[in-house]
Amino acid sequence: MAEGTVALINCVSCSKQISALANICPNCGNPNSWTHPAIKKFIETNDFEIEEFNFSNGRNWVKGSTADSAAQTSKKDTITVIMWLISMFTAFIPIICWMIYKYFSGLKNKNPREFQAEFNGNKMTWRSNDDNHWKPIKDFFEHQLLNIN
Repeated sequence: MAEGTVALINCVSCSKQISALANICPNCGNPNSWTHPAIKKFIETNDFEIEEFNFSNGRNWVKGSTADSAAQTSKKDTITVIMWLISMFTAFIPIICWMIYKYFSGLKNKNPREFQAEFNGNKMTWRSNDDNHWKPIKDFFEHQLLNIN
């Protein structure tokens, strides 16, 4: 498949070939519910040996991130402020409070690990800011692509 081309699939209603990315079949008007087979398998699989992550997907793409939720970050920020206040008003334990602060400030995920995989037929475009971390998922998709007819 040439780079920049879009895979063609058969419409489930009229069997005419349509773009895999089309919202509806131009022949019969049936909604296109196709999702790339590698993405379907990814959604079904919950067996990745990496830290918990969130993902979203479309027909031919998947994005993932290890970013903390806003609520978790807000809670950590509150604890950080409390620890700083304690250290300001306590003459006997400022070093302990500083250590606790450093611990909690280190938990913030300021630069989440992210990936994006886009599929076009049996080709994948992979982007990641930490390929080593996302290696199990990249390997999973590469294996799925080898098994697509």
